[in-house]
Amino acid sequence: LSPTTSSGVPVTIDFTAPVGQVVFASGFSFTGQDNLYGFSGISIDAAFTSVNNCILSANFSDNESGLAISWNNFVINRVHFGNDFGGDPGSSVTWDRYWKDNAQLNINEDSTNTINMKYRITCAVANKTGIVYQDRPKYVIIDNIKPGITKFDINESNRFKNYKPSSRNFIQFQDLELVWTASDNVFNSEPALFNNKNHQGIHHYQLYYNKPQENPALWNSISSSIEPTLNNEIIITEGYLLDEIKEGKIMFRLFAFDFASNSASSDIGPFYMDLNNTITLTR
Repeated sequence: LSPTTSSGVPVTIDFTAPVGQVVFASGFSFTGQDNLYGFSGISIDAAFTSVNNCILSANFSDNESGLAISWNNFVINRVHFGNDFGGDPGSSVTWDRYWKDNAQLNINEDSTNTINMKYRITCAVANKTGIVYQDRPKYVIIDNIKPGITKFDINESNRFKNYKPSSRNFIQFQDLELVWTASDNVFNSEPALFNNKNHQGIHHYQLYYNKPQENPALWNSISSSIEPTLNNEIIITEGYLLDEIKEGKIMFRLFAFDFASNSASSDIGPFYMDLNNTITLTR
C-alpha cells in the first residue's frame, strides 16, 4: 500500500515479509535435492564440500519496500559431526556477521571455520519497513577425509566355478564376482545426516582393470558410476572377461567417492586368465 500525504509525499505501508531463500551458490560438491533424496537421504537444506571456500547467497526480494535483496544478517554455528547445535558450548563456535548490505556469504568470512566440521547457517532478511524474515537453517558439511574401503575381494563361492583351480588367482572361463564394503567418516559419525541410508556415506564407486604386462599405466573403465549399498557386488560376465579384458595378467582397482568428492582406492590381484596356457609368470 502506497498512500500519499497531504503534501504529496508517498508513504509505503508494508506488512509483508521479504520473500525468497538462502541458496548454495558455488563451491559445493553435493547439495540435497528432492529428486535425489530417495538415494542420498540428504535434506535440501544441506550441502557437502571438501574446501572451506564456498558461497551461500541470500536470494530475497521485497516488491513493496525494497532492500531485502541484500540487507541480511548471517549467523554461523559450528559443531563436530555427531553433535547437536546449541549443546555443549565447548563444542561449538557462533559467528555473527551482523547486518550487512551483501547478499553473498563466503564461509571463509568466518575466521573460526575449520575442515571436518558441520555448520548451521541461519539468515535473517529485512525490508525498509523493518519487517524481518528468518529463513530456515542451512547445513554445510566441510569434509576432506577419504572414505575407508574395508574389503575388496573376489567371491570364492563355488556358484560360478566349473572346477576348483590350483590357486584363487587363476580365473576360469566363467562369471567373476567382485565384492566390497566401504564407509565414510561423516556417515560413521552422524548417519542421521543421510537418513540412515544404506550407502554408508558413499556417493558412487568406479571400477577399472589393468593388464600390467601390456601397459602398466593404462587402467580401463569397467563402470564409472556404481550405486553404493551396504554390501556391494558386481558380476563380470565370462563374455566380458573374454571379449573385453581378454587373457593375461589382470589387476582390478576400485575407487570410492564420498559426497564431498573425496576419493579412496584399493587394488586386488594379480589374477590370471590363461585358457591357452600361454602366460609366462614373472616375479
